[in-house]
Amino acid sequence: MAPSRLLQQGRRRAEHPSASGSGSGRHNNNVAASDELPPYEAPSQPLNDAARRALAQISNNRTTRKLDDHLKKSTELIRDAVGATNDRAFENHAALQQKAEKLAQLEQAKTAADAELENYITAYSEDVSAATAKLEAALRDIIDYKVELEDEPMVLGTVRDELEAQARDWKPREILRKKKKKEPREGADGEVDLSMADAENAEEDEDEEDEGVEQPEDQAPVSGANEVLNQVRQTKANDWANMDMGHRYASHKDYVLFKRTLHDAQHPDDGATLPHASAWFGPDGQPVLSKVGEADAPADDEDDELQIAGEVRSFRCPLSMAIMAEPYSNNKCKHTFDKKSISEYLGRAQKQCPEAGCSQMLTLNDFFLDKILLRKIKRQRAADEQRE
Repeated sequence: MAPSRLLQQGRRRAEHPSASGSGSGRHNNNVAASDELPPYEAPSQPLNDAARRALAQISNNRTTRKLDDHLKKSTELIRDAVGATNDRAFENHAALQQKAEKLAQLEQAKTAADAELENYITAYSEDVSAATAKLEAALRDIIDYKVELEDEPMVLGTVRDELEAQARDWKPREILRKKKKKEPREGADGEVDLSMADAENAEEDEDEEDEGVEQPEDQAPVSGANEVLNQVRQTKANDWANMDMGHRYASHKDYVLFKRTLHDAQHPDDGATLPHASAWFGPDGQPVLSKVGEADAPADDEDDELQIAGEVRSFRCPLSMAIMAEPYSNNKCKHTFDKKSISEYLGRAQKQCPEAGCSQMLTLNDFFLDKILLRKIKRQRAADEQRE
């Protein structure tokens, strides 16, 4: 990023030259001239060995840690935002339902204030639905970026192979014709003038360097490294775009966590099942997003076994037997422990899962903070405090 900022600063200085003196003005004119790049010229022959080795080093030494961190943080913020907004919408919807039930029990009609509150909550729910759709679209964009980033080593490897093939198959240029050497001519005095013939032959030899060569007829044109890179990237992008939305996103772990978070916020108490990933996108390829207060679209009878069943999980850590403050889950055996307890148990070693009957070998790197379970724990704690 730094070189581009410096280049922009140089352009701004060129556009606004200093009025401090003629010397400064001449300097700024030189800066402006240096910013103007010459027109692009296609390469006339393949990259040499040193250039190809330099490209290979780019692939071997590239680091994307900062970009990876930014994409990871963006994903977490989107997931937290969709949970928080739909939490609030559910709370409003539940409060409205309770009020309606109370009025029905008392056989009282709605007041103007009740109607105004109902209209407000309805409008708020619509705003939350619109925000949810924007967050879902933003998450798909981030997944696109992640996939492109993951494909980059393969892309650079393909570019390297293409350039190696160009160099291997390249045939040197050939001389089309050779001009006949000038014969010595007699001067006015009848003497042979050798110097004049030599000078003319030397000039024609120089012209042959530029005009007397061309590529063999069967020689394929040379593509520049940037052209090959763009072609390979475009091919990967086309392959990704030609996949249907379900194949692109429904199996991606970030999208799965997004859907689970959204479902948990919209159905915190009723134990509703999350529809299977095959139902997350419609026949038109558009995402299917439920709204607070609406039941999820029912699955066909033959697809009942595809639904993700509602989870019944204990909030107590199997090691400490206390309510978990930071639930740590893993993708190997699905067992969850409190972060402090499992960290003390594993340390830096690989050990068998402490859950009775589980033989899976785990390290601390296999675990992650289970934010969906943490939401449930916090919700249960708040409900317990309210009852007290």
